[in-house]
Amino acid sequence: MLLGCHERDPHIPLARVKTSEKVFGDLGAAVTTQIYPGPGHGIVEEEIRAVRTILST
Repeated sequence: MLLGCHERDPHIPLARVKTSEKVFGDLGAAVTTQIYPGPGHGIVEEEIRAVRTILST
């Protein structure tokens, strides 16, 4: 599972991402979390590359 979020996302609090990471990890998911600097809310190129890597393995 990939969780990607900007550190100052106006719609998703960083604490929610950290909580989700823990919950899914506790449920046995392999979780990768990427926090991007600054404000923003959207998919960035780095996330697309990460998803491609996950899907190809």
